[in-house]
Formats: sequence, C-alpha cells, structure tokens
Amino acid sequence: MATAVSWQQALAWRMQRHLLDPVGRLPVADVVGRLCGVQTQVASSAELAIRVRRETSSRGEVARALRDGRLIKTWAMRGTLHLLKAEDAGTFLSLVASGRSWERPSWQRYFGVTPKQMEMLRKAVRAALACPDPEM
Repeated sequence: MATAVSWQQALAWRMQRHLLDPVGRLPVADVVGRLCGVQTQVASSAELAIRVRRETSSRGEVARALRDGRLIKTWAMRGTLHLLKAEDAGTFLSLVASGRSWERPSWQRYFGVTPKQMEMLRKAVRAALACPDPEM
C-alpha cells in the first residue's frame, strides 16, 4: 500500500535531515558526518555550509577541526575536493575508488594518466607506507 507524502512533508523531512530546520547543536565534524561530506572547492563556502547548520558557531572552526584531525580534506565524490569526517573517510574513499574512475577514457584524457601509471603509483604508495595488504 502506497503512502501519500505531500511536498511540504518531503521538504520538512529534507530540511530536518540536512540540519536546516531545526538548526542543530552538533559539533563541526558531526555536521560533516551527517551530510556525508561537504564540498570544499571553495573553503569559505564549506565553512558557511557547516556554520549555517549550527546554532552557535565561529569563524575558524573548520580549520581547527582539520588541524585537530577530526576532518580531512581530500578528493572524493564527483572528483571534487570534500571535507570528510576522519573516521568516515575510509568508507567513502573505498566507495569512490570502487568506481575505478581512472579507467574511464575521459578521466585519462583530463588527468593525462593511464591505468598502468595508476597501478605503478598504487604500488609505490603501498611500498612507501609499508602496507602489508596486497589489495590496497
């Protein structure tokens, strides 16, 4: 049996899930975690996206969370720079990597790197990190 959901109900649910109504009290890293990452191509936009979701906030909180290791900044979804909660980053990056974007011709043209070069890079990084897992 289908349940009817009005546009107002859908919007209210989405606003709540995105910490916009009501605005929450979560710490910076937990806001990023709740949003499953925050795009940070423009750092000030990322800070604004986080601050607008908190009842109280101050400039520099994102930088402090990065410095303290609660957040990381890395290439992630859609091949763009994102803030990720440190303990969630491995999960997201594993999912992104499973798409093997470096095998797409468009990716290779844009970055000028072949899959063979990526394999060589992976091996070099693995050796540099002395990682015992051959599947890294």
